[in-house]
Amino acid sequence: MNVSHRFVVIAAIFVTCLITANIIAVKPISLGISLFGLPASLPAAIVIFPVSYIFGDILTRFMVIARQEG
Repeated sequence: MNVSHRFVVIAAIFVTCLITANIIAVKPISLGISLFGLPASLPAAIVIFPVSYIFGDILTRFMVIARQEG
């Protein structure tokens, strides 16, 4: 099976984003602002998880193009 080098790199980034998002999901990050007198914080995975969706979409497009060519 002939696999593109770019496909392998994007797949590796996708998997890395998913694993990183799952590991850092429980770690809160401070936003540096205060809401209703309480410090605002979010899970750190909110930053990296959307990136995994972008790479997932790119991988899907690679597969569609590969099926159309083959």
